[in-house]
Amino acid sequence: FGFDRESNVIFTPNVTFSLNYVIHGLLREGDGLVITSMEHNAVARPAESVRRKGVNLRIAQCDENGRLDLDHFEQQITAGTKAVVMLHGSNVCGSLMPIAEAGKICRERGVFFIVDAAQTAGVFPIHMKEMNINGLAFTGHKGLLGPQGIGGLLLDEQLAEAIRPIIDGGTG
Repeated sequence: FGFDRESNVIFTPNVTFSLNYVIHGLLREGDGLVITSMEHNAVARPAESVRRKGVNLRIAQCDENGRLDLDHFEQQITAGTKAVVMLHGSNVCGSLMPIAEAGKICRERGVFFIVDAAQTAGVFPIHMKEMNINGLAFTGHKGLLGPQGIGGLLLDEQLAEAIRPIIDGGTG
């Protein structure tokens, strides 16, 4: 995945847990979040949950074929936007989001870019550095050909420092 920070690899029970960890650990009242209209419930439901806690949620609309208009997407990123969470591939219609282009926009705007790669990890090339991805959430049992009940999260140093843990205990 073009990622070299072994200390920032977090294994989780599944991709839904990984995405919840980032969304709830990063965003606070007054922050802005952008998602797309194609998001799986693993993103849509925690996004709605943080919206109810005062996060400004904006949704970049996709067309009837699941394609994202990058101009419309960029317009959703406002001065208060802290993060964009976007799926890479849809499990409904198979469309792929332009994550490299979206990542470039996020980097230029100073916004964290988190990608849900549940459907694409191990199937399509993903290079976090080249695609300007700060966080990558994945599941083990699909394209990575692993067992059920495993997921993961890769966090670059900047995102790792910005997230507050949502679970405490153990060795910290």
